[in-house]
Amino acid sequence: MSLAAIRLHKLPAKEPGCIAYRVMSPDFSNDHSWEEIGQLAIDPVAQEYKFHSTGVWACERVVPPWVYALSKDEMERVLAGEFAGFGYGAWTARIGSAARRLMRSGKYPDTA
Repeated sequence: MSLAAIRLHKLPAKEPGCIAYRVMSPDFSNDHSWEEIGQLAIDPVAQEYKFHSTGVWACERVVPPWVYALSKDEMERVLAGEFAGFGYGAWTARIGSAARRLMRSGKYPDTA
């Protein structure tokens, strides 16, 4: 598998107006099987999303995906400050990018 591979699998709605996805990656298992690394909740009306790490990342300091939507200067400042020493940026950048792409399109398929 390539570095920072992710897939999104839509979950049944728990809250009205909220779209949730299970975030899967093969990059953290020895046999490269797809496993859940977190869940992504998208509010299409507010154009906001939140990522909650689970499983393999439960006890890790993970850079949140929204950091990669900041301007380059602001992103570098935040990574050097508040999130210094945090990891997994390649995966969370991909997750944030996927969330923004879904919100821009207004389409939320079962898999993405």
